Amino acid sequence: MSKTFCEICNEIVEYKIKKRIREEMINNKIVSFNELYAICKKCNNEVYVEKLYDQNMLEYSEKVKEINGIITIKEIEEILNKYAIGKKPLSLVLGWGEVTIIRYLEGSTPEKAYSDILKKVLEDPNTLYEYLEKNKDLITKVAYKKTLGKIMELKLTEDQSKIYLISKHIIAKMEDITPLALQKILYYIQGFSTYFFDKPIFNDNAEAWVHGPVYREIYDRFSYYRYNPISKNEFESYNEIDSLNEKELKLIDSVINNFGVYSGKTLEKMTHTTIPWEAGRKELSEEEYSSNIIDTETMKDYFTNIGKKYKMKDVSDISKYASSIFKEIMDGDNK
Repeated sequence: MSKTFCEICNEIVEYKIKKRIREEMINNKIVSFNELYAICKKCNNEVYVEKLYDQNMLEYSEKVKEINGIITIKEIEEILNKYAIGKKPLSLVLGWGEVTIIRYLEGSTPEKAYSDILKKVLEDPNTLYEYLEKNKDLITKVAYKKTLGKIMELKLTEDQSKIYLISKHIIAKMEDITPLALQKILYYIQGFSTYFFDKPIFNDNAEAWVHGPVYREIYDRFSYYRYNPISKNEFESYNEIDSLNEKELKLIDSVINNFGVYSGKTLEKMTHTTIPWEAGRKELSEEEYSSNIIDTETMKDYFTNIGKKYKMKDVSDISKYASSIFKEIMDGDNK
């Protein structure tokens, strides 16, 4: 039974916990979060409860971290679950004091450099793999093997099926998407990921085909639909959220929202205006067959220039480029 002192009743009383929305200004931005408070059961006035105050301060601290780009407790817990690694082993593998992660989970704010390392670990199994191999002697063999096995499992999943996973998400989100349109949506997702993430979101390279960029694995998987929409019944299960992080999903959904409104043929024309596809075609004629690989660095250079040209600060800014290139296509068709 929870009790505290009530200044109105001037005695120790029972209380009930309620929840309300609290707004705070953080870095010139109004942020909302849930705040817990206690009500005296006897006089119905608000009373002070230290544990609720501490919990609210922790919630506020997490919002501040989020706004400032510092890793949150929830994200650190995600690392522990993702790699099946304990708090102390993770600290030691990263070359830190053994209680560092414990302190972060208790509410201490990581320095930016430490936070950036943890964020990289969360996003990329290869990052933790490098630290694990470097500092494996600092943890037990059991802990090493357990975490290594999880990393290898994640790396295998990412390397072999991420483009397919993203394709499933696109098909689930869009209505009547054809294989042609799917290929072009994937191309823009990969392209813009090199700008916003500084690396491709998946490892597959597009080929410079006559009708625009094509990812061979996805072509082979859905080619039997030809010019018809891909059925949503294609998949027995749909769990892309388990393997795609929030930043990836925001980028993917922004590309879907801004390019998915156009037909496959219009998207084909759009991709024909991009330097990476043109470079992949080299000196080939318009109808000449080619399996030339579209170079990743060329993709990165092109989409980085696009990002700077349209002053993209957030994935929502992709709309600027999409509308501009569509207008360019339409103006060209009307000449």
